[in-house]
Amino acid sequence: ISSNTVYEFEAETKDGGSQDMLKGKETSDQNIDGEENTQLDSDEELEIDMIQSLMRKSKSKLQAHDYDGAERMLRICLARISASTISSRRTADVKKEILRALMFLLKAQKKWSEARTVLLDKITSNPHDNDDHAAISDFLELASILHNMDSHTEALLYGRRALKGFRKLGFEDTLDIEKALKLLVKICNAASD
Repeated sequence: ISSNTVYEFEAETKDGGSQDMLKGKETSDQNIDGEENTQLDSDEELEIDMIQSLMRKSKSKLQAHDYDGAERMLRICLARISASTISSRRTADVKKEILRALMFLLKAQKKWSEARTVLLDKITSNPHDNDDHAAISDFLELASILHNMDSHTEALLYGRRALKGFRKLGFEDTLDIEKALKLLVKICNAASD
């Protein structure tokens, strides 16, 4: 049994105004569109606020070098957002942010296979975005991960796709093309050994 009821808790401040206990600030807040909200107006907003709170906790654990704790928090965030029945652009953006943070955490721990799985999940979650700069950067990250897994043929394919994507976007003299080219050289050298 699940409930979609949102309870509001308010406390009186010294000056007589009310303060939202869930957010820890005055109840007037702005939503994504810049419009004023006077309270949490949906289950989606509450769920996303809880997920973002867990993400902040994971960042503090990461700063304390508690990689297992940070990973556990990010996986909880991912499970919550994946279980959500609410489908919106904001939910999709939060999920991408969680997947990206989890991928970098796994990559830092050299958990290449898990990082690959998480990054592929991120890439496939919005296939229509595969031509924007962030998605192309994801292909370059995937090529790097695959290179570290000694999957040179697959790494070469994704590296070339990233290079082609950056050139298509018109990033002629940026670091992105340089990074892609350097990675492709590393992959080719490793494949020839």
